[in-house]
Amino acid sequence: MPANSAGVQLGRWHPFSPNPLAHPAAGTALNPRYSFDDFVIGQPNEFAYACARRVAEHPACSGFNPLFLYGEAGVGKTHLLQAIARHLTHRGGKTAGIIYMSAGEWRLTSLRHRRAK
Repeated sequence: MPANSAGVQLGRWHPFSPNPLAHPAAGTALNPRYSFDDFVIGQPNEFAYACARRVAEHPACSGFNPLFLYGEAGVGKTHLLQAIARHLTHRGGKTAGIIYMSAGEWRLTSLRHRRAK
C-alpha cells in the first residue's frame, strides 16, 4: 500500500480499526505541512491557536475538550485540527487513536452503523 510523506499508509479506512491513521480514507490523510510550527498566527485566529495548543498539550484537560472551531474560510480551522492530531500522534513515540474525516464522511459512516444495528 502506498504511503504519504509522513509515512501514513493510504488506502481503505475503517473507523474501528486498531490504528485509524494507518488506513485513512483516500484524500483524508493528515497533511504534514499542517503543524503548529507552520501555523501563521494573526488577530483573527490567536485565541483558537492558544486553545488548540492547550488541547494538544493537555488532551485530558476538561477546559477545552471538546474543542469546537468555527470561523470564516481561510482562518486556519483545518490547519489547527490537523496540527492537534499530528502533535498527539507523535507525542512520546506512541500512536493515539485519532480519526480525521470530513463531516460528510462522519455522517455517512454513522448512518451506516446505525442502520446495521
